[in-house]
Amino acid sequence: MVGVVELGRRMGASVGGTALGKGIVQNVTENREAMELLPQYARLRQTPMSLSTLLDFGLHPTPARVLLSAKFLHHELAVRLAHRAHELAALPLGLSGARSVKKVRRMYEASFAAMLALPRPKDNSTEMVLADTLTTMLHKHED
Repeated sequence: MVGVVELGRRMGASVGGTALGKGIVQNVTENREAMELLPQYARLRQTPMSLSTLLDFGLHPTPARVLLSAKFLHHELAVRLAHRAHELAALPLGLSGARSVKKVRRMYEASFAAMLALPRPKDNSTEMVLADTLTTMLHKHED
């Protein structure tokens, strides 16, 4: 599990410093390009996160902490969406071809593409764009 200090280090240093976390992501605007990147993101490790770490980090929000959380979420959510889409595509016994599974997989893929199309949060306005996009995504996934 990742502690608060480690989480901050990862969000500040490695997320923005990777090829997937910086230049490539900012240039992705088409769904086709995102689908080409999906297997790369599906191979990245998901960051384990305990509820106590989330609670500790969010207990006393400051503008800097909110921005740090947005940077982490921008990258981590793309990785997790890629993992889910990849897992659905690899289901055994022909399950991945079922209409309902395809529908859910397309929702994950569309959300993945939407995350990649967003700029990495760097200030309050880009953090708000991320928050609005996540709210829209959440409503789409409710159906």
